[in-house]
Amino acid sequence: MRTLDEVRVDLDRIDTELIQLLDTRLKLAEEVADWKNSRSDVPYTDPAREAEILESLRAKANSPILRDGVTDVYLKLFQMSKHIRHLRRVPQSPFRSVCIIGDGLIGRSIAHLIETKNTWYSDHPTVITVVNKEWSVEMLRSCDLIVIATPIHAVAETLHRIESCADMLLPGVVVIDVASVKREVAELFEKSNASNPRLSCIATHPMGGSQGQGKKHSQSTLFSGRPWVVVPSPQRVKAQESVEKFVRYCGSEVVHVDGSEHDRLVASISHMPGVVSHALVDFVRTYDPKALTIAGSGFELMTKIGKTTNTRMRTQISEKNRVEIEKAVRAFADYLHSHPTWTS
Repeated sequence: MRTLDEVRVDLDRIDTELIQLLDTRLKLAEEVADWKNSRSDVPYTDPAREAEILESLRAKANSPILRDGVTDVYLKLFQMSKHIRHLRRVPQSPFRSVCIIGDGLIGRSIAHLIETKNTWYSDHPTVITVVNKEWSVEMLRSCDLIVIATPIHAVAETLHRIESCADMLLPGVVVIDVASVKREVAELFEKSNASNPRLSCIATHPMGGSQGQGKKHSQSTLFSGRPWVVVPSPQRVKAQESVEKFVRYCGSEVVHVDGSEHDRLVASISHMPGVVSHALVDFVRTYDPKALTIAGSGFELMTKIGKTTNTRMRTQISEKNRVEIEKAVRAFADYLHSHPTWTS
């Protein structure tokens, strides 16, 4: 019998070969993406071909374990290929230099996305700078897009700092935010547009995220194929058009929603589910904690969104959008009482 170290040498070699083959496969997926993007009538997904590939691969697998697991592996590969098609749809950014203030999940994901696009389209790269709260005007001086990717409570302060040094920035520099609560930010941005002609502020919210928080969970495909809300700004139509092109450059779909409606909508699809998910975990811990010892995948899926470790972010969202979240929670509770689906 071989030693464990000897077996691991072979495992490491095979892993290296697999990664190289997967890289090659994704290179081919880039060619497929460009071909499909050149034709407006080609759908993003081909379920029949995917099913055919999966059936063929399962038939080729000798190990029953691999036969069971190959579907999960290849569904992830299919997803990567779709991400590539979204990201390659718009090759060039409308902005030549982007500064991101905030080094968390969203900010760093935008940076990774731009870095990925730069490797693909090296003839017209976009300069990318990521800074945290310790930034200076020199870092912003040459940027034509500034992304405020700070925690929600710091957006206003960050904008005020940018306004205070606007005379030292490029004329007409565009400022966007990515906060998940929009009414207050949109009003703040419109006031800035009315009083400061050197800035063009557009409120936005990319509808992409993950259970994990912080830059270590960032990924270049976080927004691909996802909606990205842009709050219309009648004062800055041209800047808004550039922002919308940047959204498509990021692989996302532009959705126009005003700030108040945005907060009402996300309360139902994001904020309230997070509250309910977190409350469900607390409820079971109190009601019957032993149940957690036998919880399966269903409970894991139901409570995934509520298990985020970023309690500060969850608290800030609850504070900023409390009225709409409370409305959604009450409506959901009323719905459960009036629709006892467990008895039907």
